[in-house]
Amino acid sequence: MNSNNTEWFIVGIFVIILGAIGLTSCNHSSGNRRLKNIIKVDINPPRPRVVSVDAEDKIKRLDYKININGTVLNEGGRGKVLVTCYLYFGKKTYKRTSDIYMNSNQLKKMHFTFNEVSIWKGVSEYRYEMKVKAIH
Repeated sequence: MNSNNTEWFIVGIFVIILGAIGLTSCNHSSGNRRLKNIIKVDINPPRPRVVSVDAEDKIKRLDYKININGTVLNEGGRGKVLVTCYLYFGKKTYKRTSDIYMNSNQLKKMHFTFNEVSIWKGVSEYRYEMKVKAIH
């Protein structure tokens, strides 16, 4: 190796060593929990799934609404989860979303209310579903 290549080699090794020391000190300092959480979420992201879902419709005076209740289980690491609930009422589809934070192995009950539906339009049947996914 000539002297120019040797200098760049030494600079490269020095940069790698400084980077490794910097990452190690960031990981071990108590003041930088955010970096630890980012690294942990990437290694062990949430794995949510819908355990149960049901619906009930209610009529009170002239108000009609459909409540959809579900239970979500996170089988992965802690992190944000997007819960999406769909209501298929006649030819229309209604959607509600909620992003939540879940710990590992946590069960969470979800509740969505759809009050824009109307029994006056002659639709008496509806379908519903709840979906979940991890937010990275």
